Amino acid sequence: MADAAGVFRVLDAAVPDERREWVALWDRWPAREVFAHPSYVELDASADTTHVRAATYVSPDGIVLYPFLQRALPADVHCGTEQDDAASDITAPYGYGGPQCWAVGNRAQLADEFWAAFDAWAAREKIVSEFIRFSLFADTRLPYVSEMVEVQSNVVRDLELSMDQLWMMFEH
Repeated sequence: MADAAGVFRVLDAAVPDERREWVALWDRWPAREVFAHPSYVELDASADTTHVRAATYVSPDGIVLYPFLQRALPADVHCGTEQDDAASDITAPYGYGGPQCWAVGNRAQLADEFWAAFDAWAAREKIVSEFIRFSLFADTRLPYVSEMVEVQSNVVRDLELSMDQLWMMFEH
């Protein structure tokens, strides 16, 4: 889908041309985090109920890559949709993830454009929930526009310190 600002696509790792496009975009990313590569995302997929996908957005304000697993919900779970409509949810693969961005000009504009396109896609796909373990690195994360619930904190420490220095950084 293209608008005046950029191009939004949801790629499926099972479609060879789309997988190549995903890998090519991942290759352009300076960080090249493993959690965003389709081969890594596939490790969490179950055969019949999961699609390995990545939402992408390329615009003058930057590039977004958001890998996820789209899982079909069981037939007896309708989550407010019509009984005949198949609903699904999405989740980040194990580890850290969420939408990553680079070559960013206007971060707020990039986030607004990506999330508007993503939300429209999610509505068409009848996505009823999303679970993300956000990357620890705020400089590469796309701002999130929906409600976030923090389940646990992460502790990040410099491992170049001696064991004594590291130990003294914690409350006893």
